[in-house]
Amino acid sequence: MPIKLSLICPVYKVAEFIPDLMKSLLQGANSDQVEIIFVDDCCPENSISLCESFILEHKSVINFNSTIIKQPINKGQAAARNAALLIAKGEYIGFIDSDDAIASNYWDVLTSYVTAATNDIIEFSFEEFTSVLPARSTLVLTELKSSNLNPFYSGFLFGLAYTEKACWMVLLSPKV
Repeated sequence: MPIKLSLICPVYKVAEFIPDLMKSLLQGANSDQVEIIFVDDCCPENSISLCESFILEHKSVINFNSTIIKQPINKGQAAARNAALLIAKGEYIGFIDSDDAIASNYWDVLTSYVTAATNDIIEFSFEEFTSVLPARSTLVLTELKSSNLNPFYSGFLFGLAYTEKACWMVLLSPKV
């Protein structure tokens, strides 16, 4: 099955957030059409080890493809993302910070948009949380077609990501 989505996740000094991140990826992006690229940005603590342990402990139920890149020196988030972009195979590229989490229906909702591949950009919002992931029993989505002022045909989806801080969530076609 071809990789439809590459999620790039720089990892640096976030050990306390890794369990929630990894659980959310298992629940929300567990498909053989998804690859998750973790980039160890020469982290001085055990954040990347926690990712590796989680993947090993859950290998019997993990369907997503995972890759870990280890940077020889700390270069920052932008360089970590760029290193992952060089090997990303997905038809769409997304970024997630290692102190964030995704909604449990993230891939279920995005699959039809990614498979159709009619949008160069798929953008969606976030919900802030402090220490406990928000419980979501129902999710209301709104799709807005792009305007003539927008040079891209964009599909906008709201409420697919949980984040501890305000950040943008977007999937991009590498063709853009």
